[in-house]
Amino acid sequence: MHGSLEQQLAQSEQRALRYWYQDGLFELGLGVLFLLVGILFGMEARLPVDSGWRVFAALALPVLTVGGVLLLRWVVRRLKEQITYPRTGYVAYRRPAKARWWRAAIAGAMGGLVAVLLATHPISLAWIPAIQGLLIGLVIYTLANRFNLGRFYLYAVASVLFGVGATWRVDEPAWGSAFYFAASGVVLIAGGGWVLNRYLRQTRPAVEQAHGG
Repeated sequence: MHGSLEQQLAQSEQRALRYWYQDGLFELGLGVLFLLVGILFGMEARLPVDSGWRVFAALALPVLTVGGVLLLRWVVRRLKEQITYPRTGYVAYRRPAKARWWRAAIAGAMGGLVAVLLATHPISLAWIPAIQGLLIGLVIYTLANRFNLGRFYLYAVASVLFGVGATWRVDEPAWGSAFYFAASGVVLIAGGGWVLNRYLRQTRPAVEQAHGG
């Protein structure tokens, strides 16, 4: 009895968490934050190494990251109150399917790309974009696997590819990080915009449904 109740509670929590990502607003907000981080890295890369402004830009990064995450959660919640909740409320969705073999293959391939990079390049700060891409990609992959969000697998793969690509093609770590975050931000904004557009086309506010039948 207790096991069954705990399972039902876990499933309800899982559906509620999955619902958070159905309208694309999270991706849009995260994409904007990534773009801002990319711009900050680009500003840092353009400054002379001994410039005090470069130090300031480096110190501003954690402030932008932490403050941006907190602001992102607040903005997304406000937008959901205006856009999402009046349309679909807290809709229950099917439980995510069990992980398939190809999901494990994707995770292995992502790690393999970075492993090859580490084996063929000397140790240097140029690895930073690849490490960023791998770590963020793994976080996104975990979300995709936990909630069965297909598009998040693409975001995870793109994250690793952008990070590894920046490490291979860009010598300056700051420029590499600027490319990684800017490119990832564009992908997230494009994906989130597409999901939001589809969501708005497929749903209507409850008030309109009541009057329109």
